[in-house]
Amino acid sequence: MKLPVIIPEIKSQSWSCRACTKCCRELVVHLTADDRRRIDEQGWSQKLGTDPYVRHSSGIVLNHVPGGGCVFLMDDGKCRIHADLGMQAKPLACQIYPFTLERESDSLRAGLRFDCPTVTRSEGVALASHRRDIQYVADTICKKTPALFRDEPDDVAFAHNLMIDRSTLDRILTRLDKWITNERRSFDERITGLHIIVSTLNQAQLSRFDGPRLAELIDMLSDDLPNAVVEFDDGSSDPLRTQTKLLHQAVFAHSMYLQFAESRMGYWQSLRFRFRQLKLARIMLGGKGVIPQLRPEEGKATFEQIINIEPIPTNDAAEAANLLTRYLQSRISNHGGFGAAYYDWPMLNGLGAALLSIAVIGWFTRRNAATAGRVEMTIQDLRDAVSTVDRTAGRAPELGAKSARLRQNHLTHENGLIRLIRRYRIL
Repeated sequence: MKLPVIIPEIKSQSWSCRACTKCCRELVVHLTADDRRRIDEQGWSQKLGTDPYVRHSSGIVLNHVPGGGCVFLMDDGKCRIHADLGMQAKPLACQIYPFTLERESDSLRAGLRFDCPTVTRSEGVALASHRRDIQYVADTICKKTPALFRDEPDDVAFAHNLMIDRSTLDRILTRLDKWITNERRSFDERITGLHIIVSTLNQAQLSRFDGPRLAELIDMLSDDLPNAVVEFDDGSSDPLRTQTKLLHQAVFAHSMYLQFAESRMGYWQSLRFRFRQLKLARIMLGGKGVIPQLRPEEGKATFEQIINIEPIPTNDAAEAANLLTRYLQSRISNHGGFGAAYYDWPMLNGLGAALLSIAVIGWFTRRNAATAGRVEMTIQDLRDAVSTVDRTAGRAPELGAKSARLRQNHLTHENGLIRLIRRYRIL
C-alpha cells in the first residue's frame, strides 16, 4: 500500500528545523514496533548505558534522562541517532515532527503542529519543500505499520445528523478559507463572520438538508457576510458568568498535558497528582483571585489582572493576525480540527471548537503578559499561547470527551463564543 501525501496549504506558512530542542525536551515520543526493532539493532542500550525506551501508560516511548530531555539528546543540541546514523534511522515520530498524517480516502493529509516555535514564527522554507521527507515517512509507515492508517469512509460527518461527500466538504472549506484569509477584512471581522456561520448552522434543522443544499446555504451565508458582520450585535460587551466558567474549564483542559516524568508516576504519586488537578480545576472554575500555577514554570497573576491587559500593539498587529489566521487554516481548511484529526468530531462541532480555541488563546496570551509583570501583550506571548493550545488540541483526552462537546455546544448559544473572543481579544 502506498498513499500520496497532501501537503498543507496554509497561506504564508513556512518551516525549517532550527534545532531549538523543545520537542526533544518536552514531548513524549511514542514508538512503533519497527522503531524499537531498529533501536535494538543499533545497540543503543549498551552505548547509552540505560534503557533507550520505556513502557508508558499508552505504549512504549523514548526514555528521558532524569530532569531533562530525550535520552538521545546531546549537550550540543543534536540527536545522537541522527548524528551517528542519519535522519532516516530516527523514530518515525521524530522524523516527521512537526507534521502529522491522517488517512483521507486514497491519500494521506499532512497536518502541522503549532507547538513548534519555528511553526508559530513561520521561519524556513515552504511546506511543499518537505514533501519528499514526509512521503518517505508515510511510505515507511504504510509498509511497516499500515494499521496506523485506518480506512476512512467516503462520506464525512458535517453534523451529528448530516453526512456529506468529500466534494461537498471541499466546496464548503474553499468558501470558509476564502473568508478566513481575506486580508481586506480585519481579523475581528473575519472571526465574527465565522461565528455567524457556525451560529446559524447550529440553529438550522440540518437533518432536512443534503450535501448540495448545505453547500448552497453556506454559499448564501458567505455572500452575505460583509453585511451580516456590520449588522451583528452580540447583545452584550461581556460574556455571561456561565460562559466565563466554561472558558475557564477549556483553559484548564488545554493546559493539562503530561510531561515525561508525570507520565511515569507511581500509584501514590499519580493519586496525589490527580487530587492536585481537582483542586486546581475548582480554583479555575471560581475565576477569582490568584490564578493557579497550571505548570510549575509559570509565574503568578490574578484573574483580575488579565482582564486589564492591553491588546498587542499596532506595530505587531499584522504579524499577530497572520499567526491566528494560519492557525485557523490548520484547524479548518486543512482538516485539522474535525474528523479523524480531532476526536472524530463532526465538522460543525470542530468549527465551534476552533472558535473556542481563539478565546482560550486570548486568555493564555493575557496570562503570559500578566505573569511577566507587563500590562500589554507581546507577539511572543501570543506565540507561546498558540503553542500551549495546539499542544493539547486533538491530543488531550479531556478535550475530546463528552463534557468538552457539551461545553462547546452550550457556548454556541447566546453568542457565547464571540463574547468570549471579544472579552479576551488579542488585537
